[in-house]
Amino acid sequence: MKVLTGLALLLALLAGCGGQQATPDVDATVAAAVAQTAAAQPAAAQPTNTPVPTDTPAPTATPEPVSMAITSLDDLEKAVVQIEAQGTFIDPEEGIQYDSAG
Repeated sequence: MKVLTGLALLLALLAGCGGQQATPDVDATVAAAVAQTAAAQPAAAQPTNTPVPTDTPAPTATPEPVSMAITSLDDLEKAVVQIEAQGTFIDPEEGIQYDSAG
């Protein structure tokens, strides 16, 4: 039993440490990336033909927004909504009031 415990402890220690890792060669990695980028770029860029601009249509006049502002008393009468109430009004403090609006 002691041997298994010691062996398990030794394996856990070795797995936890992991040994030495080789550090990557940064110069070689950068050189490979530069070579790959240079190979991917075209040798010389050719100019492209630009299309000839066509005649643009003349801009049309935009309509003025309609104002809904009231400018006279006649307009005011058309805009007002009148509600006619019928029935009784029950006030919690005063009770039923037969002669008031509501």
